[in-house]
Amino acid sequence: MNKRKDCLKIKTLLKCLPLILVSSCQAWSPAPESDLLEYELKGDVASMRNTSYNLDSTADGYKVTGIETSMSNLYVEFDSAGRKTLLQRFGKDMRPGVREEYTYNGDGQIETKSVIMSDGAVREKSVYSYVRGRLHSLTVTDGSDSLKKYEKYEYFPKDSIRARLSFRGDTVNGYRVIKFDDKGRNIGIVSYTADGRKVMSQIDVVYDSLDRRIFTKSNDLFFREMESKMSYNEDGFRSGLEITGRGRTMTYSFTFRTDEAGNWIERTTYRDGRPLRFEKREIRYR
Repeated sequence: MNKRKDCLKIKTLLKCLPLILVSSCQAWSPAPESDLLEYELKGDVASMRNTSYNLDSTADGYKVTGIETSMSNLYVEFDSAGRKTLLQRFGKDMRPGVREEYTYNGDGQIETKSVIMSDGAVREKSVYSYVRGRLHSLTVTDGSDSLKKYEKYEYFPKDSIRARLSFRGDTVNGYRVIKFDDKGRNIGIVSYTADGRKVMSQIDVVYDSLDRRIFTKSNDLFFREMESKMSYNEDGFRSGLEITGRGRTMTYSFTFRTDEAGNWIERTTYRDGRPLRFEKREIRYR
């Protein structure tokens, strides 16, 4: 089982779920999700830098053995509303790599996302358009302004949205149906082939009474079936993760050290009881 790819897949799928925003005049409305919550942050945070280190077990615990090659090596800036405006990734040598820049419209909805290489060249740009306060379409182009992907959204009362995916002109390449519960929480996403007859992938999400994800189940043609169970500590941080798939189960646990604002600034990850990773965060407040 490729742990890094499987974890990345879960994160990518979950990231797709809160994409759609619906105006309050509709009969139902997806619950908004804060970018601060994505990084387990609270308060008036201006920026956060996270560095991930490898760990090795020792007779009396563990020791840090160097910076890890990880998607977790990043720097993020937030505006006063808690929206992400800049995400800068770093390599193992901590040199700046790809960065993402975000802009928002007057209603606070994402307007553009630009992916920029370390040399300043734009690799990809996403443009979001809205009609009567609802997301109508998403256009993704490459650095040469050539179309990479186009999505158009159809709204169905009272709990689902269908996204039509195209990669070349008006040719439909597939569909994605996003489902919501009566609280407006994203509870599932199903991707279909262009003719709508075959399911390519599916994910289901379960929440606790505090609106935290505690269970996800995914199934697609590449990764097959996979389940994840999450638990949280008294501070609200995810303290446990169990991933089952490809005939085996891996258990992760997390310990934390927090600052005066209650945000974690150090986190240690254990896999099946053995130390795996140490992360350190530098948080700047307004």
